[in-house]
Amino acid sequence: MEYFHVHVFGDSFGPIIALLNEHDVKYQIRETRSGAVMAASGVIELLQSAAMWGALATIVVTFIKSRNGRKVTITTKDNEVTHAEGLSQIELEGILQRSKSLVAIDPNKTSKNGNERWGNRQKKSGGMGDRFSSNPLCGLKLILAIFKAELTAFIGHS
Repeated sequence: MEYFHVHVFGDSFGPIIALLNEHDVKYQIRETRSGAVMAASGVIELLQSAAMWGALATIVVTFIKSRNGRKVTITTKDNEVTHAEGLSQIELEGILQRSKSLVAIDPNKTSKNGNERWGNRQKKSGGMGDRFSSNPLCGLKLILAIFKAELTAFIGHS
């Protein structure tokens, strides 16, 4: 089995997981060891298939367009870097098929109720640790974010 790696930064983890679930893309979360230095908040491994590329192109376009400031960078197998902003879904699908990984970045802060995907911006209520990327308890936050995304997808499909 071959996997395609999606590296998530900032608050992009939850929205990417929600979009993967929405488009029925099979994935697994790469284990992050406590104390390991990581550049990304997490790595999502997508099971490669012929149908996955079109769904992933849709996910990238939706992710970028649903909120200002989001960025996606794609690295091809030849180590060429492409910025996905402004590309069509068809162009993206062709580039993704020749790629080994992508990086999704959302520099915006996520609201506590997780409505960032729909563009509902709410004021932060002042709680600690809204962003697991800068929190020393990132492993626990990552697990909770996965659980929340899976639960939301389950409730949405019921």
